[in-house]
Amino acid sequence: MKRSLTALLALCLLAAGCGGATGGGATKDGAAAYPRKGQTVQMIVGFSPGGTTDTWARVLADGLSKETGARFQVVNKPGAGTQIAQSYMLGQPKNGSTISVIGMPSGLNYVYTGEKAPFDRSDFLPVGALGYTPNTLVARTDSPYKSLQDVIKAAKAKPGKLNAAFDGAADDAVVYSQLKSTEGVTFNTVTFNGGSEKVQALMAGDVDFYCGALSGVMPQVKSGKFRVLAVFDEKRSTLVPDAPTAKEQGVEILSPNRFGITMSKGTPENIRKGLEDAMRNVSKDSAYAKRNESTFVERQFLDGPKFIEFWTDQEKLVKTASKNFGI
Repeated sequence: MKRSLTALLALCLLAAGCGGATGGGATKDGAAAYPRKGQTVQMIVGFSPGGTTDTWARVLADGLSKETGARFQVVNKPGAGTQIAQSYMLGQPKNGSTISVIGMPSGLNYVYTGEKAPFDRSDFLPVGALGYTPNTLVARTDSPYKSLQDVIKAAKAKPGKLNAAFDGAADDAVVYSQLKSTEGVTFNTVTFNGGSEKVQALMAGDVDFYCGALSGVMPQVKSGKFRVLAVFDEKRSTLVPDAPTAKEQGVEILSPNRFGITMSKGTPENIRKGLEDAMRNVSKDSAYAKRNESTFVERQFLDGPKFIEFWTDQEKLVKTASKNFGI
C-alpha cells in the first residue's frame, strides 16, 4: 500500500512539473506562466481593418499564437488618433488579458498641446517592439519634384504654397517640423483622416506630396504611381534601394516608425517579461518572417528597456512638432 501511495505521489509531482512546459504552470519564482496555453489575449489596434498597422498586428498575433499556444485576437477600436484604443486597453484588468499595439511616433498624440488625453506615458508598461519602417517623402511619378531638394527649393520660392498631406499624426508632423527648423521651409498642410486618405489625395493630385511610413505607400511605389523622394533613415531601405536618404541630399533628418506592444502600468513583471520573450522568439521564426514580408514592415526587435528609450526620444520630437504646428 505504501508503495502504491508513493507511486501515486510521484505521478502527481511529475504532472505538476510538466504543466510549466506547456505554458500552464508557473515560473521559477512561483508566478503563473504567461501567456498560458489556451488563454485568449485581446490585441487592441487603434485603426480600422486593412491598414498597415492592422495587417502587421494580425501577422504578429498569428505568430504569437503559434509560439505560445495562447489565442491572440486582434480587436479594432479606431478613432481619436488611437486614444479610444489605448483608453480601452488601460481600462481593462492588469493581468495580460488585454494588450495594445502602439506605433511610434504616430501613437504619441497624447502629448499634443491641443489634446486632452485621459492618459500619458506613465500609464503604460512597454513590452517591446518588433516592426520598423522609415518615414518617407513621396510624390506622384509625374510630379515635377524628383528629390527632396526639389521640394525644398520650391518651398523656399513659394513659402506656404506647396500642399502637404497631413493627418495630424506625429509621423508627418515631426518631419514637417524638422524641415521647418533645419531648412526654413513651410507648407500648406492639408488635413486628412489617416494615412489611407493621404494616399488617395496624392493619387488624385489634390496635394503635392505625402509624408509618412514607407510601408503605407509601397503598393503605389511598386506599381510605379509614386516616387520616393527621400527616406528619413541612416541608410537606404532594402525595399526601395534606389531611393536616397535625406542625409545623402544634405538634410540631417531621421524619422523612424516602430510598431510595438504595450500593457497597463501595474501589470505584473512576469507577465510583461513572458510576452517580451515570446516576441523575441517570434522575431527569429522563419515562418513569421515570410508572412511579415507582405506587410512591408521590417523585423527589428527591441526589448522593453530599449523600447522605452525609443519611446522617450520620440516624445521629445513630438512635443517640438506640437509647438511648431499648434496641435
